Amino acid sequence: MLVKQETSAREVDRASTELVELIGLASEAMGRATEAVFAPDASLGAGLNSAYRAVDALRREVDSHATETLAVRRRSAEPMLVPATIAAVHINAEAEVIGQLAREVADIARTRRCWPSVPETVREALREVSGICLVMMGKAADVVESRGAAGIAELAACDASADRAQRVLYRRLLSRDCPIDADAAVDLTLVARCYERFAWHAMAVGRRALLLDVDTATT
Repeated sequence: MLVKQETSAREVDRASTELVELIGLASEAMGRATEAVFAPDASLGAGLNSAYRAVDALRREVDSHATETLAVRRRSAEPMLVPATIAAVHINAEAEVIGQLAREVADIARTRRCWPSVPETVREALREVSGICLVMMGKAADVVESRGAAGIAELAACDASADRAQRVLYRRLLSRDCPIDADAAVDLTLVARCYERFAWHAMAVGRRALLLDVDTATT
């Protein structure tokens, strides 16, 4: 039994390491897209395709590993790793969505319309939202690395901060005193929505990470 536990621990260690790297790559892709949003031009978004390909390649590797692990456990009738492996599959799927959100933000940055009309107060609000969301994904990676043992409370606190920052951004966008072009307002709303979903998926990663603890998941 001890040998099985040690083997399971090693496999979860491997999965956790891969998932932390995957979340880091997805967060890096969103970081590049965010730089493009605030850059004078959208040239910074040009390198996002390579970042997204790196996310996709690692995603496929994690998915293959999880599939193999589930198949082995099904044949051996050993359930110990099943919850952790399913959690890895779900976190893998969350990373795919995060990568897609990064591409959406980069696309908006490349095709943005009338952004010179955006007031600095609105830009500041968007910077705060994007900054909090990127910090959240770093916290989510910490939760994965600790397998839910640490960081989940900090992640939840960041989520509350992101909600408050989103409300400030929307209030400024909707203010009668905001002299902003309608096209730019639409772009900013779409970007803000991407960050809102980004934060939601960061929280989802944290919740899934709780199942990476083999001892907790099997007791």
